[in-house]
Amino acid sequence: MIATLGLFFGRHWTTQFKKFLLREPKTVANLEAEQTTKNGGSVGSPQPWREIHAEQEMTLPELYAAIDGNYTSVKRILPTDALVEKFILRIIDEKSFERLKNAQASRNPTELFEAAHALKGICANVGLDTLSAKASMLAEEFRPQNERQMSDAEVDALLTEFFKKYEATITTLKQYAASK
Repeated sequence: MIATLGLFFGRHWTTQFKKFLLREPKTVANLEAEQTTKNGGSVGSPQPWREIHAEQEMTLPELYAAIDGNYTSVKRILPTDALVEKFILRIIDEKSFERLKNAQASRNPTELFEAAHALKGICANVGLDTLSAKASMLAEEFRPQNERQMSDAEVDALLTEFFKKYEATITTLKQYAASK
C-alpha cells in the first residue's frame, strides 16, 4: 500500500509517511527521561505531559500511555480514533463517579454495587483496565447475595486508590481536551 501511495504522492511523502507509521509512541517513562535530560540531568518530579510538550499535540496512544490505559484493547471495540476520542472524553462528565463517592459516604451496599458496577463497564469499554479492575473488586465485594470478604478499612483503602487514580485520569483527559 505504501508503495502505491509513493507512486501517487511522490518519494518524499512516502518516506515521511513511513517514519510517521514506524515512530514509537511516547510513554510516561520516556517523557520522564526526556524531562530529566532537559533539566540537565537533575532528578525532580516530572512535569505533566502538557507542560513538557506544549508545542506538540498529544496523540491518542500518548494519552493512553499517560493515563495508564490500554489503547490496543479499546481499538478492538472502537475502530476509529474519532470514536475512541469521543468516548474517552465522555468519562470527564460521567456521573457514576459521584454516585460512588455518595455511596461511600452513606455506606449503602446496593448503591456501592451499582456505582462500582457501572464504572467497571464504562472503564473497561474505553480501555482503562486498571480502573476497571479496581471497580470490579468493589462491585464483587458489594454484589447482592455475596458475602463480604474485605473489612471496612480495606474497602476504604481500595476506594481511596480508585478515587486518586480516577481523578488523575480526569485531570489528564481535561488537559487533552483543552489542547484540541
